[in-house]
Amino acid sequence: MRDNAPVRVFVEPSGYRDRNAGDAAMLAVALRRLRERWPEAAITIHTQEPAAIARLDPQATPLAPDGSLGWNAEGHFDLLPDAFRALRRHAPRLMRFLAKIALRASHRNPRAIDAYLAAIRNADLVIVTGAGSLNDCFRQHASRVLETIELAIDSGAVTILMGQGLGPMSDPALRRRAAAVLPRVDFIALREGVASVALLQSMGVDAERMTVSGDDAIALAYAAHPPALGNTIGVNMRRSPYAGVDDAYLLAIGRALRARNAPLVAIPISTQPGEEDLATIRFLLGDSVEGSLERLPECRIVVAGSYHAAVMALAMGISVVTVARSPYYLDKFRGLAAQFGDGCRVVTSLDDLDAAIEAAWNEAPHVRASLLEAARRQIASSEAAYRHAFDLLETRGTMTARICS
Repeated sequence: MRDNAPVRVFVEPSGYRDRNAGDAAMLAVALRRLRERWPEAAITIHTQEPAAIARLDPQATPLAPDGSLGWNAEGHFDLLPDAFRALRRHAPRLMRFLAKIALRASHRNPRAIDAYLAAIRNADLVIVTGAGSLNDCFRQHASRVLETIELAIDSGAVTILMGQGLGPMSDPALRRRAAAVLPRVDFIALREGVASVALLQSMGVDAERMTVSGDDAIALAYAAHPPALGNTIGVNMRRSPYAGVDDAYLLAIGRALRARNAPLVAIPISTQPGEEDLATIRFLLGDSVEGSLERLPECRIVVAGSYHAAVMALAMGISVVTVARSPYYLDKFRGLAAQFGDGCRVVTSLDDLDAAIEAAWNEAPHVRASLLEAARRQIASSEAAYRHAFDLLETRGTMTARICS
């Protein structure tokens, strides 16, 4: 930090498109907390949706991720990732030249390379906002984020990862890369303490550099919690490679839900092409089903196949039955159950689904208070984690000023 100058912040969000309500909620909370601490901060955000960023923070500067894509040479030199990683470190001018060629070949502005590198190297703070993308399922994106973090560390910025759900990470190359970068991060706040903590420990991350703070989206969802439970069953399902579900599996869930004597309402989170939640929900319940995230407060329980439908319901005091078929979602849902306790059930076999729905419906009024208390506890932990992370920057700035004086 520089005396009497605005703090310069680079924000790496969970996604670059405004197509996931969970991603948007986590980013909104992070930006609000940044502005509360440093109202005049110069904030740059990696995004392909400038209009969405303007709605969240009109003062922020959007930066298209083209520069990061070019710097990582995605789609051009992917067969030699280790060689080009070495080139980025030991011959950055040559790598910059090759990256600009890669962008020209993709009909993108080669100057994006310079803008990306300048944004990272001039930042006082680089923050990765809430995400579940450092894992095998999103390997390319994870590698890109790790590169941004390492650039920031090497440039002397404070680096923090907030509201992270890490893993599974069994890909050898990705794991080596993460193990080389994450122990050098100044501070990491995690969504849950089951899978993510163990993964960081296996990579040699010091305990004092990490904490379990819960998901940042809990703050927004809790603020909208209804005064009483509703009478519908909220339904969210995700059909995607990382969910590991097929048509037969989804139709079986649909039969179980339609057999219930309760209204069904869709609770979509993702509008990403190829994994639109509403299309999947209509596939298993029928094309006439309606709904939106705004109808979540009407629910008594939610049956969820994606993470943020579950976490937002729980934060509103609504019991959840999660349905998991992939390691990716098993890690997420088991961690969520550990954070919220009673009221969050993890179903791994459809043979158990009917009983889990029945139990959740009957117990919903009795566990509502404990779910809301768990949400409050995690909000407090998340706020404390942000304070600690921001203090790291201000402490480092004070020390730097003292050394220079």
